[in-house]
Amino acid sequence: MDLDNIKKTWNDNLFTPSLTDDNIRHIIYKKGKTALGRLLWFEVIGLIVVLPFIAAPYIHALYLPRVPYPAFTKYFFIVCCIISFCWQIYKVQLLNKIDLKQMDILSGLKIISRYKLFIKRELFVGVAFACIILGSFCYEYIDIISDQGKVLFYLFNMAVLIIVCLIMLVFYKFFYKKNIESIESSLKEVKEMETDS
Repeated sequence: MDLDNIKKTWNDNLFTPSLTDDNIRHIIYKKGKTALGRLLWFEVIGLIVVLPFIAAPYIHALYLPRVPYPAFTKYFFIVCCIISFCWQIYKVQLLNKIDLKQMDILSGLKIISRYKLFIKRELFVGVAFACIILGSFCYEYIDIISDQGKVLFYLFNMAVLIIVCLIMLVFYKFFYKKNIESIESSLKEVKEMETDS
């Protein structure tokens, strides 16, 4: 009697709904798709936000007419905004090519690796553009500022540059890198499942 009860309890404990390969694959795809959706959403927001920045030199001149943007800085800034807009369109199109359910794993890994490389380069190019814009803006006004104000002027502009660089690093580290790694791990897990079966 006790043996039958033990067998029954044992069999009841062994019965758990097993995860099939399809269920596991669906969970992995869902995790990767969520990260991909976040990246795509962020790139679309960047696409929408970058165009109004073209007006920044004109708005600056409107509110600070005594300190207008220098001509080089203004045109360089506008060109950077236009290039950034085109770049955002390219990144959105690149991310839209990734279809975790339909495409093969190798193609998905290639696209996400290319996107990861582009984001790393974008970080360095963004810092370089910020330095050029801020440096050209400061250079025009250095002769106008008194000797006492130059130190404060330099410190303020260095602080702005450091803050811009930190914001870019934080976005890269906590948003881009995290989501890219999530997509990569999802694709690699699916690849491992396919090689195991």
